[in-house]
Amino acid sequence: MRPGPGGPAAGRARPCKPCQNIGIRIFEVGAGGPTMAWCQWPPGCAVLPIYGVLGTQTPLYCGTHRRAEDVDVRHKLCETAGCVKRPSFGAPDTRTPLRCGTHRHVGDANIRSRRCSVAGCRRTPVYGRPCTRIALWCGAHREPDAIDVKSKKCLLPDCEGRAVYAPPGQRLALFCAGHRSPGDINACCRRCRHPNCGITPSFGVPGTRTAIYCGAHRRACDVNVRYRPH
Repeated sequence: MRPGPGGPAAGRARPCKPCQNIGIRIFEVGAGGPTMAWCQWPPGCAVLPIYGVLGTQTPLYCGTHRRAEDVDVRHKLCETAGCVKRPSFGAPDTRTPLRCGTHRHVGDANIRSRRCSVAGCRRTPVYGRPCTRIALWCGAHREPDAIDVKSKKCLLPDCEGRAVYAPPGQRLALFCAGHRSPGDINACCRRCRHPNCGITPSFGVPGTRTAIYCGAHRRACDVNVRYRPH
């Protein structure tokens, strides 16, 4: 990040090419300096800092302008003494990563980017045991007693069904298919914009991918944007 003409106190900072490429936001600079704790690179940088002096909790520099001796002081690090890497691995039945890939223990699983427990499966897990409520399996490899531990549950007590339905006008899904009331509609899917219409839309503006109206309420210019001929 380069300062504007006249130095950093002159007004709005001007991003350098690397900063433009990663899409960072520009900040306003006043007489007292930046209004937020941005990277302390002397010419001026509008990226939030992550790196600082080992043993401290004050981030000073971003990844681009970090010094050789700086470490990540914003995030939790691997529990192995002297390791400055971020942890991703831990016990499969826990939610907290403790160790990095180098210092992972035998039996550790990638907690940060969890995958289905079945070897070779790269799907995101949704199902787990009722006692732990930790996602371990995808839909194809779920065990018989596994339940959905990711989705919002039905509002009725002791019901493990996925909440999909809600009264008209309510955007938050409250009930599963088994406990829905006669007038409830699917709150998880987009609805036609026509007033009081509860049908899933398929038609929209040509050249876009956003469905706005159903077949009954489509406008003359609308086309089917959900199902395209091959």
